[in-house]
Amino acid sequence: MIRRLAVVAVVTGFSGSCSLFTDPPEPCKNLSVRIIATSGPTPEISWDPKCGIGRLRISEDRIDGATLWSIGTTAGDLYPPVRYGQAPSHVVEVVPAQPLVPGTPFVSIYDREQRLIGQDKLQVR
Repeated sequence: MIRRLAVVAVVTGFSGSCSLFTDPPEPCKNLSVRIIATSGPTPEISWDPKCGIGRLRISEDRIDGATLWSIGTTAGDLYPPVRYGQAPSHVVEVVPAQPLVPGTPFVSIYDREQRLIGQDKLQVR
């Protein structure tokens, strides 16, 4: 009787732990994202909805400014949050992070097809 209870407890415990695993968020597809960032020299950058993106770019201005940091992945599996200058291990750092100075650099987010899906000012103090 003791053995049977031990086996049941192990099986029940294992099956209960399977519910902890969930599918990763979907990649961003043809939608707009809202950018959320903390302030400071190494801000944490996030976006909503929390979907996978292909590229994150920080630049001096919206379009033509110099790139201050850029990371990307062809799989569209870059998920928030991301700390400025700290590329996740599976992501390619295209442009190494430059020191941020007070002003209004821009955050641009692209889907895995490299379409712009979000852009906003980044507050640096």
